[in-house]
Amino acid sequence: MLGDSFAAGYGAARPHETAGNLVAGSLSRQAGRRVLLHRPAFASAMSSDLVHQVDAALRHAPDVAVIYIGYNDVTHFAPLKQAAREVGGGGTVAGRRVPAPSRGPVPT
Repeated sequence: MLGDSFAAGYGAARPHETAGNLVAGSLSRQAGRRVLLHRPAFASAMSSDLVHQVDAALRHAPDVAVIYIGYNDVTHFAPLKQAAREVGGGGTVAGRRVPAPSRGPVPT
């Protein structure tokens, strides 16, 4: 789980209510196997911080990565083009080659 305070779980009343734990739990149930969650996300992170988070995540050779980022870029008036470059769009994320994001159905 990469990104800002939301991805880090800040503000959740209980650990099992964090976005990371909800996603990991859902993946585990769907796949029928254990899912190990790594969360290099931190409060106040901006898109420019993703390069360090991606490096930290890649040490674990993840099969799935979820990125929640952008709010702090807006509140700190980061240039839109710069933030978009940092996040990428199916090609690179924080300078690392990655596949395009899934655009499949979203569970409700």
